[in-house]
Amino acid sequence: MKIKIRLQREQVLQVEQYKSTFLKPTGLVARQGKSIYISPDFHKRISRIVFILGDGKITLSDYLHNVLKHL
Repeated sequence: MKIKIRLQREQVLQVEQYKSTFLKPTGLVARQGKSIYISPDFHKRISRIVFILGDGKITLSDYLHNVLKHL
């Protein structure tokens, strides 16, 4: 039982670490950057993930900026 609780805590920490790394506003105004083109399906999927995990507080541009910055 203790192992299960510990694993759950580790998962929560991993989610929080992911959110603090990738799901934060950048201050970047999308129209000041460059455009990229992705398939409508990918746009829909990524937008949904960002909206749900980011609690509607960040944009797709913010998310992509943070992911690429991390590379």
